[in-house]
Amino acid sequence: ELNKIRPKTPKYVSWILTSLVLLIIVVGTELLLRYLAMQSFWPEMSIYWSTWLWRFVLLGIWIYLAKSQFKLADDKLVVMTVISFSLAVVVSAIIKIVYIQAAWTWLNLLVEPIWMLLLVALVSFLSIKFIYKNK
Repeated sequence: ELNKIRPKTPKYVSWILTSLVLLIIVVGTELLLRYLAMQSFWPEMSIYWSTWLWRFVLLGIWIYLAKSQFKLADDKLVVMTVISFSLAVVVSAIIKIVYIQAAWTWLNLLVEPIWMLLLVALVSFLSIKFIYKNK
């Protein structure tokens, strides 16, 4: 009976290892998406928006898993998400600079990390405040 009443304790998760795994997943799937889109002759704007949509989906999946499966504290969740997704966007922008070799890719290095920080902040706040507030 006491086990039913006792609150579930969060599992220990190494934030460095988790951030590294998230970084690899985000960058790897973005490269795969870009490769498949280039093979299908997608326009560059379609690739750009589908990449952002994919980042948004990955962010939602990660927050869901972190809160429901790993039972991470809110501060640890936000820190791991900001570190991994921001670094992934920077690495992805550097790969685009080398791979595409166009002038607009340099702007991605400046703008995309800021947009990713804003997206992470917004999604994290909304999910923690409204979705997981009673759980």
